[in-house]
Amino acid sequence: MNTLERGAASASGPTIPSASAAVDDVLDHLLEQLQRRRERVQRTACDANSAARVAEIYEHEARVWSLWFEQTERRLQWRAALSAQAYARACARSWRTQAAAYRRRFGRLEPLSTQRAGWRP
Repeated sequence: MNTLERGAASASGPTIPSASAAVDDVLDHLLEQLQRRRERVQRTACDANSAARVAEIYEHEARVWSLWFEQTERRLQWRAALSAQAYARACARSWRTQAAAYRRRFGRLEPLSTQRAGWRP
C-alpha cells in the first residue's frame, strides 16, 4: 500500500483521503440514514406494518455492516462489523416475529388507501 492509498500527507501537499476512508464515510452515512428511518418508524403507531418496516430497516443495516466487513483490513473493525451485523440480523428476526404476532392477533392490516368501505381485494 503506498502513501496515497493510506491517506498520508506528503511534505508538499495536503492529505489525500484513501479509497477506504471514502468507503467508510459512505457506509457511516448509510448507517446514519437507516438509524433516522428506524427511529421515525418507531415513533409511529405500533402495528404489523410498522414492525415489518423496522425489520426491513434492520435487514438493510445488516447488509451495510456486511459491506463494511468486506472492505475493512483491520481485525478490530472486522470483529465489530461481524458483531453489528449479527445484532442487526437478530433485531430483524425479532421485529419480523413481532409483525407476525400482530397479524395473528389483529388480522392482516391493509394500507389506509384500501380501507374504504366496500373495497375487497
